[in-house]
Amino acid sequence: MLSKSIMEAVMNNNSFISIISAIRERANKIIELELKQRNMIGILPAHGNVLHNLFINDGKLLQSELVEKTGRVKSTITGIIDTLEANGYVERDKSFPDKRNTFVVLTEKGRSVQNAFYEISEKLLEKTYKDIPENEQEQLKIILLKILKNMN
Repeated sequence: MLSKSIMEAVMNNNSFISIISAIRERANKIIELELKQRNMIGILPAHGNVLHNLFINDGKLLQSELVEKTGRVKSTITGIIDTLEANGYVERDKSFPDKRNTFVVLTEKGRSVQNAFYEISEKLLEKTYKDIPENEQEQLKIILLKILKNMN
């Protein structure tokens, strides 16, 4: 249940952007709590897209590919990789023939959090879609994708 102050702020603003922002904030708090309970130190909600892309690409991607696949700017991806590397989840591999390219590679520690990562994602999705019929879930996705396209 949303606190009265959050609900009032969202309703008074009457903006879907405020609602999306409140959802994102709540989702991040849930993720942070789940990460803490699993002792996954140094991972933040913002790291999820980078980790997911590494998990589904055999644990190794060029940094430029991570920028492309996540839709984030290079400086943001660099910061995420710096944090993940400092915490032992990834390492940079400059063995590519062209030294301007850098591979980002999951370490053993990075690979070890994959199951927990997906458990957290599943738990968040279950909470998100609780009591929402599948057809409404699909409608929501379609509308949000249209909004995203409009903003490009």
